[in-house]
Amino acid sequence: FNDGWASSNGSTWTQINNGASSYTAVAGPGCGLFLGKVWVVGGVVSGADVNTVWSSTTGSSGSWAKTTTSSPIFGARSCFGFAILNNKMWVVGGSSLNDVWSSPDGAAWTQVASIGPFGGRQNPVLISFFGQLWYMGGDLIWSGNYADSWSS
Repeated sequence: FNDGWASSNGSTWTQINNGASSYTAVAGPGCGLFLGKVWVVGGVVSGADVNTVWSSTTGSSGSWAKTTTSSPIFGARSCFGFAILNNKMWVVGGSSLNDVWSSPDGAAWTQVASIGPFGGRQNPVLISFFGQLWYMGGDLIWSGNYADSWSS
């Protein structure tokens, strides 16, 4: 989807973007708030993983801008870990990968680890907690779910 909704209490919602976004409908992206913007990173578009980076200061229709990224950038992926820590956005794993990337601005990306110590997986949870990244769970297609936790 590429529509947007906002709520101040979790029970009453207002549509702020009717799907007429500048970005294409995407599934499985990383999303977060960083540098005063809403970010939509990677995901699946028309059945293919992408590595695009979009941001908006309001989230409303017509306010989205595609970030021009410099090389290198993380490979196309969906269903990955995404978090904010130490003034950086973090992209970890997804699409059965286990690499680690960070960016201070959404444009310049640095590969922090080409192979993380955890197995490749999709749908993990990545959070920042007490000054660390925590990477948990997820699944590997046809192989079941992970019940592990990693921190860095």
